[in-house]
Amino acid sequence: LTPRNRNRYSVGLGYGTDTGPRTTLVWENRRLNGLGHRFNVQVKYSHILETAEINYLVPLSNPAWQQLRYSLGNSRQILGDGVAYRTAFGVNRNTLLGSWAENQYVNLEQDRSVLDTGSTLSTLLVPGLTFSRGYSNNPSYPTRGFRMSLDIRGSSNKLGSDTSFLQFHFTSKVIYPIAHNTRLLLRGELGATAVSRFADLPLSQRFYTGGDQSVRGYVYNSIGPRDSNGNLIGGRDLMVGSIEVDHQLGPIFGVAAFVDAGNVLNSFQASLEKGVGVGLRWRTPVGVIRFDVAHPVKRPDLDRYRIHISIGPDL
Repeated sequence: LTPRNRNRYSVGLGYGTDTGPRTTLVWENRRLNGLGHRFNVQVKYSHILETAEINYLVPLSNPAWQQLRYSLGNSRQILGDGVAYRTAFGVNRNTLLGSWAENQYVNLEQDRSVLDTGSTLSTLLVPGLTFSRGYSNNPSYPTRGFRMSLDIRGSSNKLGSDTSFLQFHFTSKVIYPIAHNTRLLLRGELGATAVSRFADLPLSQRFYTGGDQSVRGYVYNSIGPRDSNGNLIGGRDLMVGSIEVDHQLGPIFGVAAFVDAGNVLNSFQASLEKGVGVGLRWRTPVGVIRFDVAHPVKRPDLDRYRIHISIGPDL
């Protein structure tokens, strides 16, 4: 055996219809000391999201699964018709709980929300807990598998935060074979927020939907409540579902048909926006390239087709 290089440098380039061109730069020091501590710096840029983050990682009793991570980051993200600026210091503890991966975390963050009606500034101490689990019979092209994640987080005025809220966010996806070279893909997402005054909740803590990974046929993060000036401001609750069937025509190419539905709302009684479409699938070593054409259902104001392109693994 020979040791890997101490330093690792990587550059990533990509494109998505949600993000446009995007790039990622990473520098990692794999061996800061003899205790296995690591350090990395990551910078990501696209027209909707800019982030810069420093991470310091400390292995725990089982280094393969357990680690402590200290992070300091800054981000700018376009959310609906607003812009969210966020600076955060966080501590994360990753471990295993049976077959579930568990992440305990606490973030001290300053969030600035900017709309054309003005801006607000909030300081939050946000503890949280995330459970996730997954299985796949093939990492690059699974015919059977699932993934699910549940995140519970919140803040309190009693802990020094400017806003008190409690939020949960559940995501899942299931892939199941229904015929030879044919798969059924089911995707669901559910979120809810308890907050006394919604206007005090920063944009970065609200839900948004629409786009390549949620409801196709709609512009990225274009679905949800609007204020009196017509600005898309996000919501406290989220509901998204998708049914897709794809069929491989051979070892490389395939076709798909899908129905997506979802909405961001302040009451679960609101109706869901729907999109339907068809797509082309291209299997590559880095995952499936998806080329979809989708159309909103019963939306005469959006009577047009939208193209969605995404790349990556199914799970």
